[in-house]
Formats: sequence, structure tokens, C-alpha cells
Amino acid sequence: MRDLVPIYAGCVSQTQPAKEHHVDFSPYVLNDITQIVTAVGVILTAVSSILNRRSLGRVDKKIDNVAAKADEVKTETIKRVEEVKTQVAEVREAAVAVNAEVIQEVRNGRSNHG
Repeated sequence: MRDLVPIYAGCVSQTQPAKEHHVDFSPYVLNDITQIVTAVGVILTAVSSILNRRSLGRVDKKIDNVAAKADEVKTETIKRVEEVKTQVAEVREAAVAVNAEVIQEVRNGRSNHG
């Protein structure tokens, strides 16, 4: 009796003889699969690159903001340093004047009592 092959899943024919199934593969199947995998890799790389560029754009904006703030702080610091220099000069002038007065008083005191 001939081997029976299912025509439909779960259904066996009593009248159909068994057929040999040959699957012919193109010799280029591996090449085709390689090209598909490579194409998917290229697409994923492009998507990753786009996302990285966006991320770098955000980082660049943050750096620009920090640089602007640093410039503001530098300007304010220079202004404060100039104010401190002015105050130091005023204190120095006052100290010189006080010293001159003390020296004059000491000289006058020696002249009067001496």
C-alpha cells in the first residue's frame, strides 16, 4: 500500500500517493540573508546616529547656557574686584592721613613737652 500524505492539516487522504518534497534553495540565499541583516544594521546605525545628534544638540545648548552664565559671573566678579580695589585705596589713603596726624601730634607733643 502506498504511503499516505496529509492534504490538509489533520486530514489524511486514502487515495493520494506520497509526494516527495524537494525544497530548492538558491545558491544566493546566504548572500540575500547577509544583505538583509546588513541593511537592518545600517538602518539601526542611522537611527542611533540621529538620536545621538539630538542628544549632542541638547548638550551643546546646555554648554552654551553655562558659558553665558560663566561670562556673566566673570563680568560681575571683575566689577566687584574693581570696587574692592577702590575701597582698599580709600582705606589706604585714610590710614596714611591718620598716620600723618599721629606723627604730627607726636611731634607737637614732643615740642611742647620736650
